[in-house]
This record gives sequence, structure tokens and C-alpha cells, in this order.
Amino acid sequence: MKILLIQARFTVHFGYITPPLGLISLSAFLKRAGFRDVEVMHPEILGGWPGCLEERLRKFKPDIVGISAMTAQARSMREIAALVKRVSPETLVLAGGPYATHYPEKCAADPAIDAAVLHEGELTLLELVRLREGGLPFDGVRGIAFRSGKEIVRTPPRDFIEDLDSLPLPDWGALDLGAYRNFLPCSILAYKQRYMSVMNSRGCPYRCTFCHNVMGKKFRAQSPERVVEELSVLHSEHGITHIEVIDDIANCDPERFKAVLRAIAASGLKLKIYLAGGLRGDLLDEETIDLMPAAGVVDLTGAVESGSPRVQELIKKNLDLGRIKRMIAYAARKGLYVQGLFMIGFPGETMRDMWKTLCFAADSKLHFMMIATCFGFRGTELGDGLDQRAAMNPENDVSVYEGYSFTSCSHLPPRKIKLMKFLINLVFYYNPFRLWRLIRALPNRNLALAGVFLRKIVQKTIIFKWPSVGHRP
Repeated sequence: MKILLIQARFTVHFGYITPPLGLISLSAFLKRAGFRDVEVMHPEILGGWPGCLEERLRKFKPDIVGISAMTAQARSMREIAALVKRVSPETLVLAGGPYATHYPEKCAADPAIDAAVLHEGELTLLELVRLREGGLPFDGVRGIAFRSGKEIVRTPPRDFIEDLDSLPLPDWGALDLGAYRNFLPCSILAYKQRYMSVMNSRGCPYRCTFCHNVMGKKFRAQSPERVVEELSVLHSEHGITHIEVIDDIANCDPERFKAVLRAIAASGLKLKIYLAGGLRGDLLDEETIDLMPAAGVVDLTGAVESGSPRVQELIKKNLDLGRIKRMIAYAARKGLYVQGLFMIGFPGETMRDMWKTLCFAADSKLHFMMIATCFGFRGTELGDGLDQRAAMNPENDVSVYEGYSFTSCSHLPPRKIKLMKFLINLVFYYNPFRLWRLIRALPNRNLALAGVFLRKIVQKTIIFKWPSVGHRP
């Protein structure tokens, strides 16, 4: 049984490329179950697209192709599926990832896609592979959607995996790890370094209205011992020195998070660790931050979203903004590079609310910030509660990440949201003291990285003309 796992591409490039961690985790799971003929393909780092995929299909001749896609990669997923069916009509094509989870009917309705895998993929994919090997139907598999005649069938959900320590280590050998140093990761500080992304926990119990909830509402995490084991193998066997942690909320269990930091420090591993997934800032305390430098943490990112207490309540995030601002300042004093994630354009949010976000960011000790426009994704409380005309259209989904498309869920005119986004960036970055702190705090005085930061700042604040979105070849 030959299995090819493909990460869909962004049809509009928005700057960041990270390893397909989900796919190499699936590859490891399948190989442990005895299916050794598994390959992983990441088109973002390959040239000659789409010819390279067609060549791989004709050479490898997979029995099953699995395509993982975020919502912004939906168009690419459909194009890949169509190409697979054109080259090999008998190949079973499966869709997975956030897009398949929240738009299963759209996936299953695509004639080139045989089934959509919802939420976690390990157990579901393994069952599908075994059924395919035995020539058996898959209509009884839990956690999928598929076509049955003219109808779309969605089977009952599958339980999430409770014991993450039971999963095998990701199949890092399936990727050219060295290639990723040439692309910007989520943690920009890791640029040009030999790095790898890791995910040591899944799920989040909080009820933010905009959250995708792909991994469920129950927080599940690896033990500190398993975290150290994974990092040790990456370092000793693959030469990885920089680690990008992309958990949804790594510090959801504060005591467990402290134990992880202590275990890494005690291991003696000489790593640089970037907490890129968006820590919950009001769960941090001085003790946790004090543990970070010894564990190798150099960068942390906090998901603030809004500086308005009223909006915090509206989106059910309910952060303690005062505590977050104190923790940002304390982390900066400890020599950590601190980044903040914000959003504007929520339903019910006013210009006054957005101004409070501007004031919060400008008054903070953040080194860097990213601000996005809120959209109503399917499968979220926010998106499912919107009029369909206000919800995001998956056909145009790639543009929303660039800010070029305004299928906005705000009652305010798009131009006002764009203007406020521009002003927030302008006020935040065009502060000579902040620019000096940003450059001064860069590790090893990395001039190439300084150039990357400065280019991004210019893009955020000088270019106020929103280009049209085209399809990248």
C-alpha cells in the first residue's frame, strides 16, 4: 500500500512557511502500524510546480493520496485533488486539516475528493488505509464525510486521542529539514537557522468565538519527559538547534508548563526555543518567565486580540489586560523577545474599541506585533452566527490573510477597518525607542533578520494601497 501525503499550497503567498507537522505525524503513525511505503510532499518548498507533483505521482503511483489544507489553502487542495484524479483515477483521495474539518460538505461534494477526514487524523486515516488495503467500503468509519449518490454523508465524530505520549515521534526523515531555513517561519527570529516546529499539546478549553477548534475543547499534553525526548532526538539525530513551539496554548496548564521548562533546563540541551503559538498572557507569572531563559526560550508570543475590555467580553476571550501588560514588561526586562497578536473588525466592535487596541499596543513593551482582520470562519461561534453574506467565502479565502479582501464580519465600512489597521501599525512601529529596542534585542545582532523586520514594517505602514489578488502560478 503506497500512501502520499501532500500539504496544500498558499495560492497567494503571505510570507511564512513552516514544516507540515501534521503530515509527518501521520506518516510516523502509519509506519508504526506497518505501512512503510509512505511519502510526504511539501510543494511550498519545491520548484517546478505543478510538474513536480505530476512527476511524483507517475513515479510513486500511490494507492492513497491525503491532502492537508487550512482554509486559505482550499483552492490549492482542490487543484491537487483534480490533478491526482487526472493522472491516477483509481487513487483514493482524502482531504484533511482545518478546511476539511469545517467545510466537510464542500470537500465531499468535490468529484476529485473521495472523503474528508475531520479533526485529528491519525486513527481515522489508519482505519481508511486498512479498509482500502482490504478492498472494503469505508462508510462505517467515524469522523469522515463522503458522497453517497447525490447526498453527502457525515459519520459520527471520533474521540480525540487522550494520551499524546502514546503517539510516535514525527517522521522528520520524510522532509528535507535543511530547506526550511531558507523560508520565514512563524517565529521570524528562527530565520536562516536550522529549526523545526513542534506541537507538544492539543486542544484548548477556552470559548473564544472566533476559534477554529480543530483539536477539540479538551486540553491534552505530552509529559515533560516526552517533550525532552522529542527535543533530544531532534538535536542529536537531525542537528536541530532552534525549536518553534506552535501549540495553540502551550501554557494552558501553568504547572505542567513550568515542569516542561524545568525538564528542558535540566536536560542540558543547548537549544533556542521560540514560543510562537500564542501563549495565554494572563496565565503567565514571574516564576514562569524566570524559568524561560534557562530552558533556552528567547522569544514568546502572546495572543492579546483586543485592547478593549468590552470586546474581550464580546469574543469571550476575557483576558486580564492589566496582567498581560505587566507580564509583557517583565518578560522584556528578562531579555526575552516579546511579540503580540491582535485582531480588529469583530462584530459589534466600534472605532473607539479599535482605538483602545492601538493604545494598548503602543503603550506596551512589545518588540513586534501582528494585527489581522477578523473573519467568520465556518465551525466557529462567530462564523456560524453570521449572515452568510457576512461570513467568509472559502472561494476567496486566500485573500483574507493578505488583508486584500474584505468579506468582513464588521458593521463598519471596510475602509475604516483598513485605516485603523494602518494607524495601529504606524503608531506602534514609528516610535524610535521601539525600533531601537527591536533591533537591539535581536539575537547575535543578526543584520539579515533586522532587514526582514524593517521590510515588514515598511510593508505594514507605508504601502496603503491594497493590490488585487491573483492566482500565483
